[in-house]
Amino acid sequence: KNRLGDGFCEQFARLIAGQREAVEEVHLSHNSIQQRGLVALLVALATHPWAAYPRSAAVGAVPCWVRLEHNEVADVEGLMSSLSEDPVNLRVCYAPR
Repeated sequence: KNRLGDGFCEQFARLIAGQREAVEEVHLSHNSIQQRGLVALLVALATHPWAAYPRSAAVGAVPCWVRLEHNEVADVEGLMSSLSEDPVNLRVCYAPR
């Protein structure tokens, strides 16, 4: 519960885009992130300039685990659907609750 918001996500997205290696997990639950911040973060992962995602491991391709529950994002399903289309092509799998 750090009260992180969209501005933080936009800065973090720039950091992710600038790293050659993949971030394995992102835990930003219980904050004040809205659609703008979520989009910035997910677009940085999906369109990484060095295609670091999904990362390669001995077991095959491993996605970045992103936890963002208990934030202020409206219409998550619609947003994920939009981001799964061109030009972002975000791939999503949901963990059971």
